[in-house]
Amino acid sequence: MVFMKFKNEIKIQKLLTEDQNKRLDIWLTENYPEKSRSFWQKKIKSGEILVNKKESSPHHHLRIDDRISIKLKPETSVLQGQNIPLEIVFENTHYAIINKSAGLVIHPGSGNKENTLVHALLHRYKNLSSTGGSERPGIVHRLDKETSGLLVIAKTDEAHRFLAAQFEAKTIIKEYLALADGLITPANGSIEAPLIRNIKQRKKITISTQSKGRYALTHYQVQATFSAPLPCSLLKINLATGRTHQIRVHLQAIGHPILGDSVYGKQTTNNICLENGLKRQFLHSAKLSFIAPITKKQVTYEAKLPLDLKHFLSLCIC
Repeated sequence: MVFMKFKNEIKIQKLLTEDQNKRLDIWLTENYPEKSRSFWQKKIKSGEILVNKKESSPHHHLRIDDRISIKLKPETSVLQGQNIPLEIVFENTHYAIINKSAGLVIHPGSGNKENTLVHALLHRYKNLSSTGGSERPGIVHRLDKETSGLLVIAKTDEAHRFLAAQFEAKTIIKEYLALADGLITPANGSIEAPLIRNIKQRKKITISTQSKGRYALTHYQVQATFSAPLPCSLLKINLATGRTHQIRVHLQAIGHPILGDSVYGKQTTNNICLENGLKRQFLHSAKLSFIAPITKKQVTYEAKLPLDLKHFLSLCIC
């Protein structure tokens, strides 16, 4: 399947009075709603959007005499579908709900050129949204490679924009189940700490003590506690924000990393997990709830723990 981005040049000679002080990325989204705000942000950063013939930034505040040039580079993809099994929880002509298995990467990237969820989607569906870019057809949001559970996939650009707006407004309910190291108190709580990419280890995220960190808020409830094979707490987690590695980093920050997490977990407890059959992080996207495209009705989807996590939990003793 090949996705082509439109290539054109549009010169805006004069802005409207109400455009004064409006952010550039917001202005583009409002005037060209067929593409998402994140799409336009990427194009601004890549230099394909010029203000007064100069490169700008998404948060540039427009002045009435600004001239905006849009010249998008042609973007193609030659990704080929691969027959990778998928568990479809629900689908219609606008979107699909996937129960992702652990170990499946969402989209192609460094070190993952094949065997991703995108390749599986291209094999299964003729139509997927192109809003996220040629390398991410249909992808509205992501889960880490070793995290299992629910994902919503957009089949049309209209559905993609509608769903993406809910993610941006933080109105989508995302509920996870996690097994964390140690006995957590209090039983109900929130972790509020900004996140930033680790300067020395670029694949890791860390808590930021600087103002440029991205705001992140995690709510948790202890569902059960266990004493063996090691002290641990089963958590129900609701994300108020959806940052990269958010749950994993936040739980590590309070001294209770997710069991089996090879990046943020404790080696000693991970060894015990391996001895008892847990070969990956105990984190599962169990519930998604949002307003459906087209129908505008609230919908909710749930996925039970997969067999590997269920088996490990069955070994735990209260």
